[in-house]
Amino acid sequence: MGCEMAWRFFVRRCGACGGSILIILGIFFIILRLGGDYQASRTISVYDVKLRSSLQECLGGLGGEEMRKKMRMSSVVASPDQLVVLLSKYFPGCFKNRSKKFIVDLMNAIAAALEEPGKEKEDFDFESPWGNRSHRNGNRSSLCPEQSPLLQGPFHIALDNKGEISSGELRWNWPPTLEEVALEYQIDLELGGIYNGPPDCTCRGASAVIVPYRDRAEHLRFFLHYTHELLRRQQLCYVIIVVEQDDDKTFNKGQVMNSAFQYSKNLTFADGSKIDCFIFHDVDILSEDDRVIYTCRDGKTLNHIAPYIDKYEYRFCCGVTVGAAMGYTREQFEELNGYSNEYAGWGGEDDDMNERIKLKGFEIWRSERNYTRFKMVRHNGDKGNPPNDNRLELLKQAEKRQPRDGLNSLRTFITSVVRHPSHTRLKVRTNLTNEELRSMLV
Repeated sequence: MGCEMAWRFFVRRCGACGGSILIILGIFFIILRLGGDYQASRTISVYDVKLRSSLQECLGGLGGEEMRKKMRMSSVVASPDQLVVLLSKYFPGCFKNRSKKFIVDLMNAIAAALEEPGKEKEDFDFESPWGNRSHRNGNRSSLCPEQSPLLQGPFHIALDNKGEISSGELRWNWPPTLEEVALEYQIDLELGGIYNGPPDCTCRGASAVIVPYRDRAEHLRFFLHYTHELLRRQQLCYVIIVVEQDDDKTFNKGQVMNSAFQYSKNLTFADGSKIDCFIFHDVDILSEDDRVIYTCRDGKTLNHIAPYIDKYEYRFCCGVTVGAAMGYTREQFEELNGYSNEYAGWGGEDDDMNERIKLKGFEIWRSERNYTRFKMVRHNGDKGNPPNDNRLELLKQAEKRQPRDGLNSLRTFITSVVRHPSHTRLKVRTNLTNEELRSMLV
């Protein structure tokens, strides 16, 4: 039964007060069991471990078996917002200022506790992207499973100021600031937005998520808040790289993406392994389901990660070719010669890449699973990124230009590399003349 349906059912049967009490009893049970023999590690985040003892002490003295009986009778799982309000109201000493993520983790633990031991989740569709691919970190014991046990399926994305509630009050700084995102993931992340993988298994994949960026501060906060959680659930090693144009010229998305690839291709993780998948990702696109795995395909097959977007009613249509989020291995991207450097302004670079893909004989894989769904953060036109009125003329020459326009003709310079807790920020000067490039290299 879905969260909302369950809530309405118990409000009708038990009244709002009765439903609230049952929810709180369920939370009591989980908190108590976290300190005991119940293993909730697959649903409680690593950074929450330190909170367990204080919560158990705060709520201690309650009968666990009685709570379990009442939970099984009720099967109540309310929405995160409702739980935050209830728990903050009745137990401010225990739950004051807890984030909604913390409450969601507790809800997931409730769901896990109600499952019969050894019983798999019903109707949990999953399509493995791995095949024989694996990124091996040699100093760990075993590969992470093809289907991460942390996957939960769809998750709610809130894009307005009602997305987060703390202590019963709306958070008006929604989405979270970069500082709040950093605090949320500080235990897991290395400086630069680098995640070296879970402590108990070897990542199957190591991805660089490259985000071309200009004047989209709010979108970036949404992106980092949701995408870090998504990627950690997938048990990937990863780094998020935000690349920004460092001049007043018209935005050139192809050049900044090519520059970020050149920077990231030699990055290493803690065990010395390198990135095996480069995902070029628009900052205004958010995955709605953690089963869409952020990895690449091998050989002559490319992974179009985000083909189905709410703006287009989740249909592949409307002129979309290989935009939104696209994954390439290093070998694939270099064979394509990267993106064209010629498209200044909005539009054309993805269509040009689509022509390169066809020219080089690659196939594009798009998952047909109904959970492949993405949400677009709506926005107005970008400053410094007007429509490229010349894009159709450039596109006519795409095949002819491909061998000499791209990575091998890139004339940019990375002026700044800042390793924030939540991401690595690159700043790039574009369209440099030979003389400008020489002066910067001195």
